[in-house]
Amino acid sequence: MLVVKLNKNAFLWRIIMQKLQFEEAWDKTISEKDRSFIKEIFKMDMPLENRVLLSPFWLAKNYKKEWLLSALIHNGTNEVFTISNHKISIVVDDQVVHEAVFSVPRLEIKPFTSMSWTFIFPSNEKLEEILEVEDRYVLTNQKRIRVCF
Repeated sequence: MLVVKLNKNAFLWRIIMQKLQFEEAWDKTISEKDRSFIKEIFKMDMPLENRVLLSPFWLAKNYKKEWLLSALIHNGTNEVFTISNHKISIVVDDQVVHEAVFSVPRLEIKPFTSMSWTFIFPSNEKLEEILEVEDRYVLTNQKRIRVCF
C-alpha cells in the first residue's frame, strides 16, 4: 500500500473533499439519533493519510450470539475501495481476541468517501468472557478495544 504524507494545504483540501455517504439500506433504516451520532464520528475521524481506515463505533451481539461490529470505512484514496478478503481483527487490551475475513463485493466506496458498515463475526466465547455486552458497546473515546484492518 502506498502511503503519502500530505502537507498542510493538501490536508485542508482533503477535509473539504472527504464526504460521508450512507449505504442504501442504512440510509433507509437508520434512526435520526444514530445518523447524528455517525456524522459526529465522521467529523472526528477524518483520515490523515492517503489510505483506507476503519473507525469502529459500535460492538453488539445479536440473538444468534454473533458479534456485530459497526464502523466507518474511510477511503482517503483516489481509487474506489472494495472489501475483498480483508481480515479484520478485534483487539482487546493489545491481544487479538477475534478475527474474520470479509468480502463485500457489492460495497464500493468511492474515492474520498466514508461509509458506515456492519461486519458480522461468528460467535466467540473468548470475546464474550472479556466483554459483557447487553445492547451496544460504544467504541468511541476508549482505548481498551481496537479494530485492525
